[in-house]
Amino acid sequence: MAVRPPEGYSGNLTDDQKAALTQFKENLSSFVKEKGGMPGDASAGYSSATPGPLADPKGPIEPGTAEEEISEANMLLASEVDMLRFLRARQCDVDRATEMAVASIKWRASVKPWAIVPENIPEALPSGVWRWAGYTKSGMPILHVDCENWKPSQYYGVEEYIRYLGYVLEGAVGRMGEGVQRVFVIYWIPKLNMEMMKPRAMECAQTLMKVMQDQFPERLGAAVVCNAPAMFSAMWKAVQGWIDPVTKAKFQIAPRGQATETLLKYIDADVLPKSLGGQHEEYPLPTRPVSEEIADAIKNFPPPAASNVSAVMGCTDETIMSGSLGGSYEGLITIRPGTTYSLQVHLEENTKRISWNFDEPKKREINFGYKVTGAVAPAPTMFSASMFANPAASQLAAKAATMLMNQDPTPVDFSQKACGSVDVQKTWAGGTLNLLFDNSAARFFSANIAYGLVIEAE
Repeated sequence: MAVRPPEGYSGNLTDDQKAALTQFKENLSSFVKEKGGMPGDASAGYSSATPGPLADPKGPIEPGTAEEEISEANMLLASEVDMLRFLRARQCDVDRATEMAVASIKWRASVKPWAIVPENIPEALPSGVWRWAGYTKSGMPILHVDCENWKPSQYYGVEEYIRYLGYVLEGAVGRMGEGVQRVFVIYWIPKLNMEMMKPRAMECAQTLMKVMQDQFPERLGAAVVCNAPAMFSAMWKAVQGWIDPVTKAKFQIAPRGQATETLLKYIDADVLPKSLGGQHEEYPLPTRPVSEEIADAIKNFPPPAASNVSAVMGCTDETIMSGSLGGSYEGLITIRPGTTYSLQVHLEENTKRISWNFDEPKKREINFGYKVTGAVAPAPTMFSASMFANPAASQLAAKAATMLMNQDPTPVDFSQKACGSVDVQKTWAGGTLNLLFDNSAARFFSANIAYGLVIEAE
């Protein structure tokens, strides 16, 4: 069944978005002409690529030729779906989208991710950090990142890491089925070590975010961080300044001890690797040129078509956080008309307080509320201790106590920043605080909520 495109995607554009797309095309065509080419003539690039060693992996990444830049620009001009990714990434600001697209065209002509071979990434490729790992329930290709194997000090340099990222991300995009526009990333962090906080590692982490956002815009569907230790809070604080608000909201931080449960929300058990709690054998490390890896994957495992809107827009109904990791978290979420969104904070024994604030730039009305679910809360005084010998009475008492923390969604006044907080009781450990955004009354317009979340943990 075809997925109905959301607003801002090909097949569902407003008049303003159509006008922006037309101007964007004209700008890209002008770039091609300035380079001495003819718009629409993609005579190089993918169509005639012959993979081979591109450069000494210890050497710098050289700029592409004018012909290569023309080819990349024409490849972009040939795809309305891809042009709209750049427009959405810059909120339909044509000048900013053009600047972003031209920079990406030059990057692709330089790095040539579609033609990278193992000789270009001799230390990074066999390290076992990234591998392709099947598809989500909605059809998104999965990238499994084993952070325990991440040792950037062993790479020839950041240039090798850039090529490595181009290799794995291009391979993921090449595995997309009909209608799919997003990839799903699993960050498995069995432990963090001090090397991950060294300058080379931080430079590579910044490079990862920049490549994902600038060269593959609007490609991240969700990123689930699993088994994050306490040290992760410091690392997140260091890197989140490099991440745009929309991308931040795509990060899901699995609650402690619930990594597999969280992943199974998105991935079938027979697809999830055994090392992550699923039933599938470990997926092999890539060993061949990216073009061969893609061709073999498509031949042997035909990619599924998008089965729901999350394969088009990314995670569309929830953002998951762990209450054990204190710190500040921000993001920008889109709640489509007729839908709801939930910011979920799993409460741990060390979670002390949750504070929030949010804003809607266009001041659209939306309902907001919160509730605690899954917590075994103490009973109100109206229940006697003897009732707890009866399991049914005990459950009723716990439910009644939890209901005391519920605030039904009510309209929000965006004339000033909305804010609130909840002091977390010890007895709520194991439960979830759900911050609920309800846009179900809207028929045509999405609400874009900029949120700030502060988790205080002991």
